[in-house]
Amino acid sequence: MKVEISHTSSVKKEFAIEVPVERVTQTFNMMYAQFSKTAPVPGFRPGKAPVSMVRTRYGGEVRDRVMRMLLPEAIYAAIEESKLKVIGEPSVDDVLLNDGLPMKVKVSVEVLPEFQVGDFSGLKAVKKVREVTDETIDTAINGALEAQANLTPVEEERPSEDGDVAEIKLSGYILPEGADAPAEDAIPDIPEHSEDVELGKPTVLAVFNENLKGMRVGETKVFETTFGEERVPEDLKGKRVSFKATLESLRRKELPELNDDFVKGLPGDFADLADLKTKLRERFEKEADREATDRTDTELLDQLVERANVEVPDLLVRERINERLREMAMNFYEQGIDPRAAQLDWQSLGDSIRPAAIRDIQRSLVLEQIGEEASIEVAESDVEREIELLAKQANQPAAAVKARLTSEKRLDSIRGVLRNQKALQLLREAAHIDTEVVSPSTTAQEPPASSPSE
Repeated sequence: MKVEISHTSSVKKEFAIEVPVERVTQTFNMMYAQFSKTAPVPGFRPGKAPVSMVRTRYGGEVRDRVMRMLLPEAIYAAIEESKLKVIGEPSVDDVLLNDGLPMKVKVSVEVLPEFQVGDFSGLKAVKKVREVTDETIDTAINGALEAQANLTPVEEERPSEDGDVAEIKLSGYILPEGADAPAEDAIPDIPEHSEDVELGKPTVLAVFNENLKGMRVGETKVFETTFGEERVPEDLKGKRVSFKATLESLRRKELPELNDDFVKGLPGDFADLADLKTKLRERFEKEADREATDRTDTELLDQLVERANVEVPDLLVRERINERLREMAMNFYEQGIDPRAAQLDWQSLGDSIRPAAIRDIQRSLVLEQIGEEASIEVAESDVEREIELLAKQANQPAAAVKARLTSEKRLDSIRGVLRNQKALQLLREAAHIDTEVVSPSTTAQEPPASSPSE
């Protein structure tokens, strides 16, 4: 069999395959022989019709069967011969198949790119570690107090104020350009639902803090806003939205007293308030160091991506985009919103995700290539330790966890993760990394402090 490879790009290849006439003729003869035994031909008993009549009557069907046999066989053999890392299904562009002639096939495939990372000389990064302040600790402790707070109804008739937990019935409409209000028969883009809003809390959107404050129970208010960079769903950003809110009830939080008895009741085996603060600081410092390490790893990998000029197959990009869109849809469902009724422009969302998806895949490919070039191996003892850790987290026997992972064919995935961790360690050791402690406000995308019970 002849195979010629055209390199369209580092991730796209075309195969021109030619199957020898001997193999084609042999397969046609085999199929005609099978048809001659069973296929009905008028005027002849099964198996007695001349092959020439079988050819005339069933030539098209025989050709289809020969095609179904030879085509995958030829493509598979060509891929094996090429030694390329083909991903996804090959695309058949053209097939020429006739009895007595070589079979000619043109196939397009996507492949993982071939590139070299080389040495890590010249890589530099600044590891910016978020400072853990007394305010960080106090915020976490206040979170634990609020988690165990009692909500008591506001008995007196008064307007809502900061600190109140307002139960509201809310719906929202995206306003067309130039419209002052939604159409009378408009279906709300944000379906009517009930939710609690703690007035004055920094995490509450300003438009709700401003408009819900001063309302009385039973009162309904209509207000609008144009969203900018607030943390709202993508389909609301840049849109004018008209909200309709009805205040259904007001409650007030009553926090428990912060003392040693309260601390001892928290999960985590804390001796007293001082012990709680010490252990919280240790935990947050570990989290801050891990976050800083992750950011530094990303920065170093991005430098290698630029050096290697890594091209990404479209198939992997599409898969990553679809994965993120599915996650977005699940988030909508968890918030009680049906994404099918939210009038989302999924194509635009996918386009906005594309650059980040490409960069994620580039980092993964570079990391795997580091492992290849360094011949990193993962010992079975490493896998066993990881399984024991997963078993401890799940509070299950290690043998049961291993059996489940084996049945789900996920052990190779664990080996891949451990291999990548070793590759990252090599990268960190080779690069020049300075460490800088920064205030929480200057750390990009800083996550909120967790509560002691988490």
